[in-house]
Amino acid sequence: MIEFVRAGRLVAAVLMLGGLFALSAPAAAPASGADEDIATGHYKFPASVDPLVATDRETELWAHVWRPAKLGRDARPLLVFLHGNHSTCGRLDPELGVRVDDRTDYTDTGECPDGYVVTPNHMGYDYLARRLAQRGYVVVSINANRGITAGAGIDGDGGLNLMRGRLVMRHLALLADWNAGKGDVPRSLGFDPKGRLDLSQVGLMGHSRGGEGVRAALQQMRDDTRLARKVRNVRVRAIFEIGPVDGQTGRVLNADGVASAILLPVCDGDVIDLGGMRVFDRTFGIEGDSVSAIKATVGVYGANHNFYNTEWQESDAGGCAGYPALFGPLLGSPEQRQTGIETLVPFFEANVGKNREPDLNAVFDAGKLPPKPLRQLATTVRNYLPGPVGSEVKVLQRFTGETGFSDSGARNRTVGLEVEHAGVIESFPGLEWAVPHDPSVRWATLSWDGGTRHFYEVVVADRRPLRLDEYETLTFRAALRCAADVWCPGLGADDKPAIAVALVGSDGKVSPAVDVDASRWLDWPTIDDNASEAVSAHEMLTTIRVKVSKFKASATKDVRAIRFVLSGQESGRVAISDITVDGKKKRSRDEAIRVASAETTGAPVPAEVRLPIVPSPAGERNTLTVERGAGSSATASTAVAAAVAVRLTSERSFPVTNALPVLWVGEMPFTLSAIGADRRSITFSIPADDYARLAAGAAVRLQIGRNPSWDFGTIGR
Repeated sequence: MIEFVRAGRLVAAVLMLGGLFALSAPAAAPASGADEDIATGHYKFPASVDPLVATDRETELWAHVWRPAKLGRDARPLLVFLHGNHSTCGRLDPELGVRVDDRTDYTDTGECPDGYVVTPNHMGYDYLARRLAQRGYVVVSINANRGITAGAGIDGDGGLNLMRGRLVMRHLALLADWNAGKGDVPRSLGFDPKGRLDLSQVGLMGHSRGGEGVRAALQQMRDDTRLARKVRNVRVRAIFEIGPVDGQTGRVLNADGVASAILLPVCDGDVIDLGGMRVFDRTFGIEGDSVSAIKATVGVYGANHNFYNTEWQESDAGGCAGYPALFGPLLGSPEQRQTGIETLVPFFEANVGKNREPDLNAVFDAGKLPPKPLRQLATTVRNYLPGPVGSEVKVLQRFTGETGFSDSGARNRTVGLEVEHAGVIESFPGLEWAVPHDPSVRWATLSWDGGTRHFYEVVVADRRPLRLDEYETLTFRAALRCAADVWCPGLGADDKPAIAVALVGSDGKVSPAVDVDASRWLDWPTIDDNASEAVSAHEMLTTIRVKVSKFKASATKDVRAIRFVLSGQESGRVAISDITVDGKKKRSRDEAIRVASAETTGAPVPAEVRLPIVPSPAGERNTLTVERGAGSSATASTAVAAAVAVRLTSERSFPVTNALPVLWVGEMPFTLSAIGADRRSITFSIPADDYARLAAGAAVRLQIGRNPSWDFGTIGR
């Protein structure tokens, strides 16, 4: 680690000789092939209040563009990237040798103080964009700094991710106009885009809040609004997300109707609940999706949140527990970036473009080992569906019944095991904040201690036998469960339990069991430093796929139950979830669907709200002021006269994160806030009715991600 820091300082010292370039991260290694194969350009228009994006603040249309140097005659598929939440002004720190982004002036004013530069948040994906441009794509990376990044939240959109989605749509509308020969194209773009963009082949990538932002774009494109009508001819085929947030708006934002892949940095120090997993989990409950497109997640052990963006030069995480970190404290990580290259690039090649190559989706197929380059970089945990539930995937069991019974109410059979059906969230009392799964997910935990026979026989076809031979693959999700007496990271590779699957017919006959080689797919969960060493903070389900052809053919024609056989350990705990089949020969047409995601009755309290509180430093000077009846800058045009503004200041700066800041007053959390430009103040807006219900003398504390909390004494009346 010391050598890493010293090397970073040496690089920075050399870069300082180059003037302004000292304020940018070292460039990632170029993609294979000559740079002359790629051309770049940009566009940036003056900030304005654009009612199609936001009515309460100025935003701007600013983006960098990568493309093939020789476009040829055919229109090119289009990819649009969106970064996450970060400070918008940075300064060179001579001691650290990196640009430290510690102010947000640009968000509201469009300028940074003397000695600062505007943080080029959108340029951090150059290493990905160049590779994709070499493969024929036009890549547009949006800068959302003005008004949105580090901007004040509003009711129903605390993280401004619906607004981010509208900004993406606004860029798409602009590009669509240029593609149709409308409007003035700035010379800085470097080419005439008329007829050059294939708007029927569009992919979106979002990092962090940008992940929920691109999902917001997808869903709002299906609404009946003026902005949606401007992009009615744009067809989004695929969405890739990196460390995305979820649940920061009053709307459930899914990735239905498109190919979806989510890269989860397991050592994420910002979005620590790995909320992107919930997007995949909800796929099992979506009805009416008829588009043949994969759904997948790839969890990368050892990866942090920030270093997938090369412009974010300080690590968000101090390290990893249970796995070696791929990153140091500063200046990014080539190894971590490579895991992004090995997943994002083939995803878009497989799913976007008239000449797309679907076989490249194999990197996500949990029935196969990850490609060797990815295996050599890091351990991964994957979840995968080859298509939507209903049309391509048939759900057999979700463990919604009470313990010991199937979803249909039939009694399951248990031998040598203790079984418990429960929601994943319910399995972690007091640690819900760390669970990377949606509340809709349920699992059966199978525990054993001694004995020679251990199996759970789950009824999957109670009324009519299942013709398993009509499908190609039997799939289930599984996780190793850890407890005080079974601490997973303390076990060796040979201590993992073995899982085998057998088929049980209507006549009770049991087929020979098929070993699913669980040791290749199941890995130990990461132990979180904030929790007891004996408690897993990231017990993630992973998909295990079994080819139907591995079973005795006669046994596949009449299946009533699936038997899960556990062995290899004298004692252990394994969770089983989401049993499905897929691979019918008849596939759905690849057609767009126009179904908006469901509205929630109110924005759910984000999972990160429930983080364990790390005490504030002793002697820290913090102040609190309350202004009644004046609203708050945090609510801008939506502020009402009865709103209460709670303004907090501290000698310790408030970080700009993708997780929402949470103000606790007693046991009530509030998340609608705005951080001051110098990050020394933060203002929360509390509805008057809620404020009136607060108990006099209630303790006030602020929580932002993993940072030690800020203590503000008690609330006055």
